[in-house]
Amino acid sequence: MPWTDAVACKDGKVMVTGNYQAMGELEGNDTEVYDLNGKYMFPGFIDAHSSTVLATFKDTFLELDSAWDLDTCLGEITNYCDDLPEGATAFAYGFNESLLESYSSPDEYSRIPDEVETDKAVVMLGENGHALLLNSVAKEMLNTICQDEGVEQPGISFILDSLMIFDPEQLMENFADEEERLTDKGYTAVFNSFSPSYFDNVYRSILLENIGDSNSINQKFYGSFYMSRPVNPKYAVAVLNAGRTFCSELEGLMHFNCLKISAGGEDNPAEFSSEYLNELCLAVADKGYNIHVDALDKETLLKTYAAFNLVRSKGYSKISLVIASDIKPEKEELEAFDYAHTFCLTYASDKLNNSVFSHSTSAHDAVDNLTINAAKIIGENNRMGSIEKGKDADFTVFEEDILHTDLKTFSRLHADMTVVGGEIVYDVDRENFDEMVSLLMNMQM
Repeated sequence: MPWTDAVACKDGKVMVTGNYQAMGELEGNDTEVYDLNGKYMFPGFIDAHSSTVLATFKDTFLELDSAWDLDTCLGEITNYCDDLPEGATAFAYGFNESLLESYSSPDEYSRIPDEVETDKAVVMLGENGHALLLNSVAKEMLNTICQDEGVEQPGISFILDSLMIFDPEQLMENFADEEERLTDKGYTAVFNSFSPSYFDNVYRSILLENIGDSNSINQKFYGSFYMSRPVNPKYAVAVLNAGRTFCSELEGLMHFNCLKISAGGEDNPAEFSSEYLNELCLAVADKGYNIHVDALDKETLLKTYAAFNLVRSKGYSKISLVIASDIKPEKEELEAFDYAHTFCLTYASDKLNNSVFSHSTSAHDAVDNLTINAAKIIGENNRMGSIEKGKDADFTVFEEDILHTDLKTFSRLHADMTVVGGEIVYDVDRENFDEMVSLLMNMQM
């Protein structure tokens, strides 16, 4: 898009872009005019590859790498328990659920946590959020709670809530810190690329509490239902429906409109067969949800192309179909898929390296990946990703023209202002003024 020197917004949308002098007739008694004094404004940045949810839970649990074997996981949990105070609950998340397949029955693998700790409560949650293991101490605590509450068959959310594995105050502090970090870098929207449903639900509750307390929300949130193992397609649709209902009345600040699948690769042996992937994608597409697949090997990549091609052939043209992979199909392989040109392609999500700068070739490329390309990934390119009439008034402002910096410099820059839905949620000049006033008042005291 060409440079322009003014943008007029109303009701959270861009009305017009162009020359400021030509916008005089739009000004009224209630119009607020902000002079950026030569600074550069870009579309609000969108983080489409990370997990702000897991970042909010940072340091509140022991993170287990899904590539670890069971002995390594148990060893880490043992060390973690040794460092916890008496009476604390050890919560470990992220083990690969396929590790349980070698056991003959649930009763057998349910005793795993007792191998590492018998004095403190131990709770282990699998990466996909469906396998939950408790040691005897945690089971005894849960049984007492269930008897008091009259609950006969507790679900995972009830169990984790009852055992109070997280400190609410710590989570609120982490949420504020993560929001500040994202704002500082110019982000106005985030897509939760990977976290189990329980984490996602708790995070959305934190967001809801902040909205209820009339606190400003600095980033729009796009949640997803994350799968790394096959589940019943009807269950996947039910989770998505519940999430969408939860977010439906929250003024466009919260969304839950995507199925996120991570499949293939040596560290994820769970197989998504072609038949299953076709059935799942059709069921989800029929309800209008976007589908995002991290295809971690060539076989999964081609299965995903075939499933997405089937979805498009059935007339589902409006949803976003995203293939995230570092593997490229051959040109002759793509010829079998008539709708391949309608798929959105991006790099695979990586918990260890999700920086957009390491996946961009220039500052201009990074800006595209943070704006219009990211908007396509979350299925919102008709609303976000560029500054155009009718799109959301989400902006980020920098002191210098980031398009003329190198990637290293760009990655270290801090935003001077962010605007979400036409409202300024961060202004460095205002922050500096408030700090100066506070300092002066403290000096007088």
